[in-house]
Amino acid sequence: MTRNGWPVSLVSAAVTVHFLAGAVVVANLPALYRRFGLASITKAGAIASGLGVCGWAWAQVPWQLFAATLLSGAGWVAMSAAAINAIVAPWFDRQRPIALSTAYNGASIGGVVFSPLWVAAIASLGFGLAAILIAVVTTVVVWWLADRLFSKTPAAMGLHPDGIGSSEIVMALKSGRAIRFNESTVRPMGRTATGVRGISLEDKNDEVVGMISIDNPETTVLVVSEKGYGKRTDIDDYRVTNRGGKGVKTLNITDKTGKLVAIKGVTDKEDLMIINKSGIIIRIAISELRTMGRATQGVRLITLKGDDEIASVAKIEHDEDEETQDNIEGTDNSEGTENPDTEPSTGEETE
Repeated sequence: MTRNGWPVSLVSAAVTVHFLAGAVVVANLPALYRRFGLASITKAGAIASGLGVCGWAWAQVPWQLFAATLLSGAGWVAMSAAAINAIVAPWFDRQRPIALSTAYNGASIGGVVFSPLWVAAIASLGFGLAAILIAVVTTVVVWWLADRLFSKTPAAMGLHPDGIGSSEIVMALKSGRAIRFNESTVRPMGRTATGVRGISLEDKNDEVVGMISIDNPETTVLVVSEKGYGKRTDIDDYRVTNRGGKGVKTLNITDKTGKLVAIKGVTDKEDLMIINKSGIIIRIAISELRTMGRATQGVRLITLKGDDEIASVAKIEHDEDEETQDNIEGTDNSEGTENPDTEPSTGEETE
C-alpha cells in the first residue's frame, strides 16, 4: 500500500479474491487428484504459489495484483490442510487421527519458523528479491518431495495402512472348510509361545491340511482331495473374517472325493504336480483348470486305482516346453510305464 499508494479497500479485495480462489480449488481437489495425481497437483500448487508470491511483491497495477491473488490462492490450498489430508490419509487407517494431528502440528511449527526467516529475507534483500528466493526454494523442495514421496502409495510399495501386513491368510481343514483373515490379526509373539487360533476344527478327527498367503490379486485358491478331485476358486469367494472361526465350505466333501489333502495359491503362470502313493506323477497346467464355485466338489484331476490316494501336491513354474498332463513312470524301471486314465481338467462342475 505504501509503495503503490493503493487504498486499503483494494488490498482487502485482493485478499478476499485469494481466499475465494482457494475455496474453488479446494472444492475440486478430489477430482483434480483423480485426474492428474497427487504429485502433479502438489507440484503445480508450488509453482502457482511461488508465482503468486512474486506477483504480490512486484505488482505495479491492480490487475497484476489480482492475477497474483488468483495464483497464490489456488497454489496455497494445494499445499495446505486439504493437501496434507490427501497425502497422509492413504498411509493410515486406525491411526489416521494421530497422524493428521502430527502433520498439522508440524505445519504449524513450520509456519512459526518460516515467518521470522521471511521477515529477515525481506529486510536483507527487499520484498521483491525475497519473494523470488522463497518461490524458488519452495518449488524445488516441494518438487523433490512430490517425486520421492507423494507419488508413491502403500499399495504400490507392497505396504498396508498403519504399517500392518497387507497379506491375507487362507487356512484349510481336512473336513473341507477354509477361513480367510488378514495377517495383521496375528500379533507378533515369542518363538516358544503357543500362538493364537487360526481356525476352529470341526471335530477331534479334523486337522489343518495347509495354509496359503495371498499377496497377488491374480491368485486363485486351488484345493485337492485325497481321491483325485480338485478345483480352482476365485479368492473373492472367500469372505474376510476374524481368525478363529469355523470358516466356510471350500470343497463339497463326499465319498467320491474323499477328504481334503492340499490347498495352494496358484496363477495361470504355474503348473500343478500331483503324486500318488503308488508313485504315479501327473503335471497339469493351472491355466487349463477353470475357476468354479466355492462349495462344489470340482473335477477329477487324476484317476486313482483301487485304494490309491494322493500323496503330495506341489505347484511349479509353468514351462511351455514341457508337455503337461504327462504321466511319469515310478522308480521301478523293471516294469513298463503305467499311464492311468485321466479325465480332462476342464470336466463338468458338480455340486
